[in-house]
Amino acid sequence: IGDDCSGAESPGTRGLRGVGGVSPVAQSTGTPKSRARSPEASAPAPAVSPWLGRRVWLALAGANDPEDSGGDEDDGILTAEEVVTLDLRGTDRAVLSACQSGAAEDWAREGVLGMRRAFHLAGARSVIASRWPVADEATREWMVALYAARPRVNSAGAAVRQAARQVLRDRRARGRTTHPFYWASFSATGD
Repeated sequence: IGDDCSGAESPGTRGLRGVGGVSPVAQSTGTPKSRARSPEASAPAPAVSPWLGRRVWLALAGANDPEDSGGDEDDGILTAEEVVTLDLRGTDRAVLSACQSGAAEDWAREGVLGMRRAFHLAGARSVIASRWPVADEATREWMVALYAARPRVNSAGAAVRQAARQVLRDRRARGRTTHPFYWASFSATGD
């Protein structure tokens, strides 16, 4: 799963998401005393999901034109909340080639929430993701090296290490910069 790192948030989506469609993120302001005896007032306020309203999403094909989705959940934005509902048991590796796909936010009493955790919760054994924005060409080179390493190694961590070394060797051989920005962005978790 990848994107072109061209923008931070999709316009009009901040504070809106939900599995199965778009809905506003509820903000609880407490129960007024005048409603304390009504049946609705005794029901607890719905818990706000820590996944909602966060910068935890991937832009897929069609995300730049949400009007083509016809108003359904196929808007081209894949959120972490949607990922955790997938059944990815038996998935060896999820590779997220998007910029900062390994970035996450610390949520009190929940730990770090991000795409890595979402894919692990959905059942993926290992997740390979980037820690910072990466250039498209550098990502392409690195991904080619990663998939070339796949048949030769058993773990995602070993494949990441081998891909990084291969890209670094290739860059040195061609006299290109060897700054870690171009070969060290991706890391693996799990496995």
